[in-house]
Amino acid sequence: MFKFFTFLFSRTIILFVAAFLLSHWLVDTERMKVKTINRVVPASMREMIEFSLSPKGKNPAVLKKYLLYFKTVAKILPRSAVAQAMVGYCHYYLGDVPKAQEFFNKAIKITPNFFWFHYDLGVIYFRQGLYPQAAQALEKAIACPPQETMVYLNMSKIYKGLDSEAAQLGYNTEKGLAEGYRNANEMLMLHRYHLSGSIKKDYWVQIF
Repeated sequence: MFKFFTFLFSRTIILFVAAFLLSHWLVDTERMKVKTINRVVPASMREMIEFSLSPKGKNPAVLKKYLLYFKTVAKILPRSAVAQAMVGYCHYYLGDVPKAQEFFNKAIKITPNFFWFHYDLGVIYFRQGLYPQAAQALEKAIACPPQETMVYLNMSKIYKGLDSEAAQLGYNTEKGLAEGYRNANEMLMLHRYHLSGSIKKDYWVQIF
């Protein structure tokens, strides 16, 4: 009996030590992740917000620091659909369209019912003149329930931070989403005009 309790006690000690070491390792890992992100986090999202609200005529080079930040977050948190999409957004305006498409598709795989991921991908295709691909993406965007998109916007730490600063510049999240749905429908109509040979060649719409 004594040997049994000795064995049991030694096993308990081993499990306790293993649990302690594991928890300590997990804490250190989380700290390392936070430190890595903090090294590249921009002091403010202001420049990105200003650019996103009116990108025409502005220098996209301001997005380089944000690209570094979101790439770091996406690498450390690969299941963050928002981080993947923001990497795609930065790549698009910095001129790397294939990379933009790649990262928006990653975001869609993680969170398939979010309007803006499909919408932005649709706009990218539309701007390239790839109207069938654009129509497919835009139809998926319109099929996303706006309520689910609003819930996701309010749950995402990244989007909440961006929306908070955007609100200071007069942007309204719900109105912006409603405008997105209108734009998506308009682009689908233009796609149908394209099939009849009467699309407007100068149509321009930004991604968000």
